Amino acid sequence: MAQGEIIQKDFSGGEMSSKVFMRDDLEAHAKSCLLMENFVPSLQGTAERAAGTQFVSDLGTVTSVEAVRIIPYMSQANQRGLLVLTPKIGATNGDAQLYADITNGFGEADNVLSQTGLTSTTPVWENFLPNGRISGPSDWTIEKYPAYKSPVDGQLIGLYNSGNQWASINRIWETDIAGETDETILTNVATIPTVTSTTLQIKYVIGTGFNFPETRTLQKLQVKIGSSAGASDLYLQEWEGTIPAEGTEINAQFSDPYIVAGNQIYLTIRCIAVYDSGAGLPYVTALASYRLQYFFIYGRVNKDINEETPITTVVPYTASELKDVHYVQSPYDVDLGEPASASKELVLVHPNHPPKRFYFNGASYVFETIPFENSTGAFTPTDWAAGNYPSCCASFHGRLMLGGAQVVKEISIPSATSSESVWGTEVGKWWLIETSDGTAQTLATASIKFTTIYRSPIQWIYGQKDLLVGAREMEYVASAEGIFQPADIGIFMQSTHGSAHVQPVGFGSNVMFAAEGGTKVRTMNFARDDDGYVAPDMTLWNPELFASGIKRMARMRNPHQMLVVLLNSGLIALLHQDAYVQISGWSRLNYSGDVHDICVVTNEQGIDELFLVIIRELDGVRNFFLEAVTDWEDSKPLDYTLSTVSGVNDPASNLIKDLNHLINEFVEVTANGVYYGRIKVGSGGTLAVADNAGNAVIVAYWSVGRPFSATLMSRPVIAGDPTAAKRYSSLNVRTRGSTRPYVGVYDAGTSLDEALYERVPDRDPTVFMANSQPIDGPTEALNADQVYDNTVVNLGSDSNQIVVVKETLPLRTEVLSISGKYTGNSL
Repeated sequence: MAQGEIIQKDFSGGEMSSKVFMRDDLEAHAKSCLLMENFVPSLQGTAERAAGTQFVSDLGTVTSVEAVRIIPYMSQANQRGLLVLTPKIGATNGDAQLYADITNGFGEADNVLSQTGLTSTTPVWENFLPNGRISGPSDWTIEKYPAYKSPVDGQLIGLYNSGNQWASINRIWETDIAGETDETILTNVATIPTVTSTTLQIKYVIGTGFNFPETRTLQKLQVKIGSSAGASDLYLQEWEGTIPAEGTEINAQFSDPYIVAGNQIYLTIRCIAVYDSGAGLPYVTALASYRLQYFFIYGRVNKDINEETPITTVVPYTASELKDVHYVQSPYDVDLGEPASASKELVLVHPNHPPKRFYFNGASYVFETIPFENSTGAFTPTDWAAGNYPSCCASFHGRLMLGGAQVVKEISIPSATSSESVWGTEVGKWWLIETSDGTAQTLATASIKFTTIYRSPIQWIYGQKDLLVGAREMEYVASAEGIFQPADIGIFMQSTHGSAHVQPVGFGSNVMFAAEGGTKVRTMNFARDDDGYVAPDMTLWNPELFASGIKRMARMRNPHQMLVVLLNSGLIALLHQDAYVQISGWSRLNYSGDVHDICVVTNEQGIDELFLVIIRELDGVRNFFLEAVTDWEDSKPLDYTLSTVSGVNDPASNLIKDLNHLINEFVEVTANGVYYGRIKVGSGGTLAVADNAGNAVIVAYWSVGRPFSATLMSRPVIAGDPTAAKRYSSLNVRTRGSTRPYVGVYDAGTSLDEALYERVPDRDPTVFMANSQPIDGPTEALNADQVYDNTVVNLGSDSNQIVVVKETLPLRTEVLSISGKYTGNSL
């Protein structure tokens, strides 16, 4: 009887093909998995569960819309927007719809994805008693405070001291007046913005640093909010004698018909001394110090998508053409002396149509054909025609570069005269093609036209250090000894991998492009030893994942550099790479629907957010849903569902409403921070929350979404006799900041559903948790740094002993290691 031990503590190699099932001689083999679905490898070596998606909008049925294309767009005000294009159907052109500032929050229902806010004037600090003094408050400001968020993740706006330091509010006074003597130590007035209810929330931390009154005095502290200066008709909190300890957060709310936009509310904090004159002394001296860390007043504000008025019947692309559109946005503002110029225009190209542009003209958004000109007026290159217009575009050295044509050969277009040509506009003037075809230009800023050196239609162009050009059978570089200009251009072939008509993306110092008919991803980078560009295959160890072909690619930079690859199968492949520490690995995302399109929009903090168009079935009808992934790393405990919406109930009740995009679906429900299992949404878009005993649960805040499971499969055990039947005597999966996932073993050749699973108990008394069984207590209590050992025994024998880790609950999972001892019997 053979015995052995396995341990895997590095998953950064991601998912590898079963073709290398037995290749333990490979360095990558030791840190790879057989399957990594909805897990992502971290650069530190762990396997983290991928975050789910947030619901943004229902874009319509597949039958009525046919196709959707999403493209990032940045406005003149630097708002991060999303341009949604629908196709031409029959003789009617499609529409262009801009979702402006989309990364600032989204949600359609009255109580969905709220963001809080309360505008305020500069705080007024007043000292009324002659012997009182204040230290610290002059440093206070009114700012957004990102570290404290409401239950629905809205930003709070309020008072806090710079650097999150405590502000000392010291009081010294003398009095000989019997009874209460007070001093208003803080007054602040704020104007209520537009809010969606008459309820406001309060969150603050106030405490006492020291309090040394004479025996004849008693200290009081009051926090008041009212409709007039010093009033407490909206809120009053008073402490007498005992003041909250430092660090105690006070949470409260108040409701009043007075809470409407435009009305003013007043915050007052009062320090009070109560003097007993019966002691016979003429006066008493009292000293106290209070500390205020922050004070927020906030109300719920609807964060609907900021939809600009759609531009109807302007998009000429059919459903089949829409996916092949390439785009680039100009950094240049409008040239006031040139009527053909457009500010920050987004250029779109397809070989069947003249180049288009989308921009804001100062009054409205415009979608139109670019009115190219030369020095004498309107101008179009003679070889541009239907089926022979540019098929790709890029920005390079201040020029709009246009290249290639005729993506697919059509019998009706017998010639493709410009399929190897590249045009460049004048520098900074993306509408000006000054040269007539073939005419030499001498100015460094002049327009450019060149042709590649072999007969092979251009598929993409990309501006980097040099201008990179991908053709159907080869890749080129167009470069210059000095400034890239008409008189100084060289065209050099670099490789013969052959490119697909998929727009490439920059990835660090490299450029990722689809090659070999769109079934591989290659990375083009300059290699000094080769004195040129090389393009190694990034899909070498998992070619089957890309067999359906590549449809779209996008880059994300957080939590680390990731290449997002949309496959024709509707799955997403993720490349996690850091070339400097030689880490590279793929994983896959399965969003339980066909992903139709993707793009990345960078928010105001520089964080990339992934937007997706996903085809989902809604009450028997296939719809296009716009969804987003905004939190990839260290997501909150309940971020692991699909088409997720979150909100608050005002007033609290056991009903969650406005779930129209989830009608008749079983959804994961969390309420008040506790998971309540899977509940079916009714035909009216409403569900009722109840506990295991059937009692109604009064819900203050909630999160609802479709189920989203994650599965990790280890490499097989190949030591010793590969055919021997093996059994783990014990198997341990160590996780960090996680719930207890299912742990099982799986034999190749059977279905994954036949794996022998066991969920390690984590409750007292011991109860195994099923797919939809609630967990005990708030999930926010999970310690992100806590390490858990999940040990199971006697899971059966087979020849491979592939370990399966699976989580079906909407909770965080991060795998640190898999280890176990096994025995094997050869027959």
